[in-house]
Amino acid sequence: MPSRKELLAKSTEVERLSSSTATRSGKFLAPTATATAIAEQTSLLSRVPFVGKCLVEGSVVAFVVAILTVMACFPCSWPGELEQRAVFIAVTMQAASLLQDLVSKQTLCVTQHWVQRAVLAVKTLSMLTNAILLLCPTPFVTDAITGRPNCMLRWAEWCVLAFTMTFLVESIDSREVRAPLLSAASQGVSTFCGLLLPLCPSLSLWLPTCVLSFVLYFYIWQRLRVRTASVRRLREILAPRSYELLSATLALRLLRQCVVTWTLLVAIWTVDVVARCVLGYAPETDWAFLADCAIDVLAKTLYSSVIRERAEAEPLNWRSECQQVSEQQVRALWSEAKDILIVSQRTPRGYLTVASPSLASVLGAAQAAVWAQGVEHAHEQSDTAAVARGGDRKSVV
Repeated sequence: MPSRKELLAKSTEVERLSSSTATRSGKFLAPTATATAIAEQTSLLSRVPFVGKCLVEGSVVAFVVAILTVMACFPCSWPGELEQRAVFIAVTMQAASLLQDLVSKQTLCVTQHWVQRAVLAVKTLSMLTNAILLLCPTPFVTDAITGRPNCMLRWAEWCVLAFTMTFLVESIDSREVRAPLLSAASQGVSTFCGLLLPLCPSLSLWLPTCVLSFVLYFYIWQRLRVRTASVRRLREILAPRSYELLSATLALRLLRQCVVTWTLLVAIWTVDVVARCVLGYAPETDWAFLADCAIDVLAKTLYSSVIRERAEAEPLNWRSECQQVSEQQVRALWSEAKDILIVSQRTPRGYLTVASPSLASVLGAAQAAVWAQGVEHAHEQSDTAAVARGGDRKSVV
C-alpha cells in the first residue's frame, strides 16, 4: 500500500495543482475534483458548445450553397465508367461507416457530443458528394492552362470540409477561437483558390491564384512546427501524465495526420499538372480523380473516426486515472488515520457501520477486524454504545 505522501505526490503529477493549499484547507480530494473539471474542457467544442453548433450548422449551410452554386453555374456531364465504379465503392464504404456510427451504442461524455456531431457532419457531407457524383451528371471543367479536368463538385466539398476538419483538429486543446479559426480559414481559402484555377482564362491570373493557394496551404506546416516546439517544451517542464501535456500531444498527433492527408491531395494535383504540362500525358482515365476518391474516403471516413475516438477516449482515460488516484488516497487516509473514523450507512434493515483500523488501539485487533468488515444493527441500537461496551453488541444478520 503506497503511503499518503506518495499518493499526494502522484496526484500533483497527474495535474499541476497546488496540493499544499488543498491540504491546508483539509480538502484531501481537492486535486482530483479539479482535475476532473479540467478534463471536461478537452476541446474548444466541448468547453463552448456554441462554437460546435456554429461549426456543424455553418458547414452544412456552406456545403449546400456551394453544391447548388457549382451545379447551377457549370455544364454537367457523367464521369467515365472506371470513375463511376470508384465513386460507387467510395459511397458504399462511407455509407457503411456512417451507418455503423449511427447505430452503435456509445456511452459518451455530454461535453463531447459536439465533437461527435461535427465528425458525423463531415462523413455525411462527403458521402452526399459521392452519391451525387454517382446518381447525377455533375460539373467537370477543364483547366485552360494545364488541360486538367476538374470535378467542381469535389472542389466545392473540399472548400467546406477542409475548413471544418482543420478547425476540429486545432480545437482539440485550444482554449480560444483565434488559432483554430486562422488555421481552418487558411486551408479553406487555399482550397477555394484551387476551385478558381480552372476558371482562370489566362496565365497572368492562373499563376497568382496558384501561388496564393500554395502559400495558404503551407500555413498548416507552420502550425505543425509551432505545435511540435510547444510539445517539446512542455515535455521539459511537465510530468509525463499531466493533462496539459497529454492534450497538446493528442492535438499534435492529429494535426500531423491532417498535414499528411492534405499533402497527399496537393501531391496528386501537382503530379497530374506536371505530367500533363511537361510530359504531355493525357490518359482517357482520370487517375487523379480515382486517387482523390480514395483519399476522400481515407480522410473523411477513417481519419475523422480517429479524431472522434481519440478526442473522446483521452478525457475518459484521464478521469479514470484521476478516480483511481482518488480511491487510493481514500484507502491511504482510512488505513493510516491515527484518529478513529466511523462511517455508518442506512440500510433497509437498519444501519451498516464500518470503523477504521485505528479502532484496534481501543478494542484490540480482533474486535477492530470485525468492525472493519462492517456491523449491521437495528435503528434503535447506538453505534457509540456498542463501541463503548467493547464489542458487547447484538448483530443483526
